[in-house]
Amino acid sequence: MSELGAVTGVGQAADGLIRALVDHGGRLRDVALDPRVMRQDSRALAELITEAVRGAQDDAFRKSQELLASVLGDDARNPFDLDALRGRFQAAEEAFARSLDGHADALSGFRRTDGTV
Repeated sequence: MSELGAVTGVGQAADGLIRALVDHGGRLRDVALDPRVMRQDSRALAELITEAVRGAQDDAFRKSQELLASVLGDDARNPFDLDALRGRFQAAEEAFARSLDGHADALSGFRRTDGTV
């Protein structure tokens, strides 16, 4: 799925004076600072940059989830829904048990027609 590799996320802070761009994995690709934001002290500037990067990462994650959902359906939104997985495993176990019962019945009938116990 090459579309997933092309996903990027954009985030901003300080009313758009700081912009961040990340790739589909959330890795930082670019940070743009408007010169007006340089009036901030270093601590405030660091917090604003962090806010922009986190926003970009959230945006990339949201876009990736939307892309996966369009391909995989609703299961992509929460692939680790333990209750749903538990239900699927229980259904598979029950189907397997029914299948074994059917095979056991067939073997039992085979033994009887064969004359062995």
